[in-house]
Order: sequence, then C-alpha cells, then structure tokens
Amino acid sequence: MVGKRGRVMMVASLFAIGGIATTLKWLSKGPLRPEATERTNPETPKMEKPKPCRATFEQVAKGMTRGEVATTLGGPPGVYAHGELGSDIVLAPRGLGWTSYDQWVADDGELLVWFGDDGRVSEVHIWGVWVRPR
Repeated sequence: MVGKRGRVMMVASLFAIGGIATTLKWLSKGPLRPEATERTNPETPKMEKPKPCRATFEQVAKGMTRGEVATTLGGPPGVYAHGELGSDIVLAPRGLGWTSYDQWVADDGELLVWFGDDGRVSEVHIWGVWVRPR
C-alpha cells in the first residue's frame, strides 16, 4: 500500500510530466520553426524549392553525393515533364551495367547521372528534350 508521502510524490511527478509536456508543445509552436515565422510575419520572403530543369541540371557536378544532387535538383530521380515525351528520350531500365544511372526528365532537358562506388557523381550528361504538350 502506498503511504501519504508516496501519493504526494506520485501527484508531484504527474504535475512535473504535464508541465514538461506542455512546455515542449508550446516550444514546438515557437518562432524557431520557419513556418511559425511565416505566419506571424507575412513579409518574410518564401524560399522556393528548386525544380528539376535544365538550369538546375547544369549545377550538378562530379564529386557530389546522391543527396546533394537530389537537393540541388529539388527532387529524386523521375520524370517531371508536363507533357508527352518525344521518342528520343532515354528511359532505359536501371541496374543493367551501362544503364546504371539516375535520371531526371524536365520540360527543357534530360539529365543522366552516374555514381561511382564511393557514392559520388562520376559522370553527368545533359540533353535537350522534345515534350509534346498535353
């Protein structure tokens, strides 16, 4: 059976846990998070996320990691074109030796990136594309 001192300690512990939880919840909504600052200051310029396009393709360089490439391009490998792709686009399956690359296709270009055994960019190829509007 729990004595008076034990009950007091239990209640004090519950209040302490509740206080900590409330403080953490309050801090998570504080101005340290960018979205909280945007809500309170509408004049804060919004940073736009880069989009896969020829301009971002040209920023990819040998020696970058996969993560750096995806961050530079604004997304993982994929087709970002807004229309039907022309027949000259290389959409070969990955993992077949020479076709072991990551690929991004945008309205104004196609990027193929090969990575070395160290996980860093070893080759970069950019081509123009023909995209038929939908």
